Formats: sequence, structure tokens, C-alpha cells
Amino acid sequence: MFVAPWFTAHMQGKGRSFKAARRKTGVAGDAKITNYLTRPRQRWGMEVDRLYTPMIWGGTHWVGLCISLSDWAIYVFDPNPLGKTIEQVEELLEPVSTMLPYVAKKVCPAAAVGERAQVPFRVERVTGLYVNRRSGDCGPVAVKFLEMHATGDRKPTMAGLTDDLVDIFRKHYAMDIYRGVVVPLYLR
Repeated sequence: MFVAPWFTAHMQGKGRSFKAARRKTGVAGDAKITNYLTRPRQRWGMEVDRLYTPMIWGGTHWVGLCISLSDWAIYVFDPNPLGKTIEQVEELLEPVSTMLPYVAKKVCPAAAVGERAQVPFRVERVTGLYVNRRSGDCGPVAVKFLEMHATGDRKPTMAGLTDDLVDIFRKHYAMDIYRGVVVPLYLR
């Protein structure tokens, strides 16, 4: 299931209050998150195992995240892995990786969570991907990585992306946004 970027931004924003809280479940499992993950036919831990979401780092760099309940892991699809060390990535994702177990415990069936209820999700950077060295393309590339992973391409052709292909799908994304946002305004 694809989730909006607010999902991880919301958890990052709660990082300090989560660390300070005695009842962590109350902070991590607020109504906004739990309602989002328990919608009919889209319940995390029942119909949905993986959550896919783009995430922005420092207001300038987009990455894709695959949050896998069965693997108890967050897979990071970084279009420019040279920009951050794995330690920096883990630090950026620390609020998310430590809150997710509490969210999972609250919204998922006990069998899906098992004995891992208090264990943070493991953070793993996916390697062997296309490296985007151009400014401004990290968002479309991160979303393309998520699309490819969600449709079963676990890694093989992600490294086969080229700058020319990125130009093509960036244009397609722009047209999709135009059709979805601008055209309906004219049809009113």
C-alpha cells in the first residue's frame, strides 16, 4: 500500500514527545495514524504487509521507503546514496523505526507482530540501484524505485535506469499531475 509522505513526517514530528513519553503507545498510535492504517481492505498486518512512502530528508532530498511488517524492516531506496552514510540514514529514520513497533502492536493482529513488539524496525539501504547525480530528479527516481519494487522488481532493473529514462518518466509524472490536478479545475 502506498502512503502519503505525511505518514513518516508525522512520526518524525512526534520524535521528541515519543522519547519523553512514559506511555509510548499513546504517542505512536494516535488516531490519525491508526485510522490511516486500518481502513477497510487496506489494514496493515491483514491485507497489507508492505507500506511504500516517499520521505524527504532536510527539505531537499527524496528517498523511497518500503516498510515491511513481515521482515520487520525499513528498506531505503536512495537515488543518491553517496549523500549520507548508513549511520546518518539510521539517525534520520530513528523516530520512525522506533515508533513503528508500537503502531504495529496497536493496529496489527498479534500474530503479525509476534515477539518483536518492542524491537525497532531494522533500517537497510537497498544497494545496486541507479545513482542519480543530477539535482532535482531524486523525487521522481525515488517514486519509480517504489513502483518497481511494489510490482515485483526487487532489484534487477533498477540499476538499469539511465538519465534518459529518468527524463522520460519525469515528464510522464508531470503529465499525470497535470491531468489529475489542473484539468479537473477546467472541467468544473
